[in-house]
Amino acid sequence: MQVQDETAEMRRLSEGVSVMATLQQARKRARQVPSLRGKRFVAELVIPDGSPIAWERTTKTPGHHTLWGDPDVMLGCVVSVSPVEAVH
Repeated sequence: MQVQDETAEMRRLSEGVSVMATLQQARKRARQVPSLRGKRFVAELVIPDGSPIAWERTTKTPGHHTLWGDPDVMLGCVVSVSPVEAVH
């Protein structure tokens, strides 16, 4: 039964967008996760109260959340785009 629960949870998470709580966490994640290496930018989103975007604190990774909703609505929540590597 536990395998089915884990598979259902993995499927549910895969239907969302993986995000981090802070810019620092997002940059760190982009440098550490093999599938994200080479990605040069991270976007900051602000999800307003009452938004149709659902979000939830997910996985054991500190600061990790998952968003579910219309991609165009999510795009409209982008307030800034920053390089993965901080510019000094």
